[in-house]
Amino acid sequence: MRVRISYGVELDEVPSELKDLTIRSIIKLKQTVDVLEKNLETMVESDGDSNSLNLVNAKIDGARQEIANADAILNDVQSILGGLIDFYAGEEDVRDGRVSMDSARDSVTPEVVRE
Repeated sequence: MRVRISYGVELDEVPSELKDLTIRSIIKLKQTVDVLEKNLETMVESDGDSNSLNLVNAKIDGARQEIANADAILNDVQSILGGLIDFYAGEEDVRDGRVSMDSARDSVTPEVVRE
């Protein structure tokens, strides 16, 4: 079962966190490819032995689950990266202009102040 874990990191640490998550996904994928390659040999050499084929079938199922796990990690990376892109795009908007408050701080004026 997949659960969401949420924690905060400093903005400048986000790329490093994304790198770590991506590496985890790459490792899972490489390990899965190794399992598939080994089981491909078993499947070819099985000569129709149902026990061997059942084992290969189970290994393929496990490999597919690991691929799905790696994909879920990459989905998280992509989501976080999208948020980071949006943040930096918003930061650019802030540099271009800000909505100003009146001196009484009672309301927001529609005027954009360029700095």
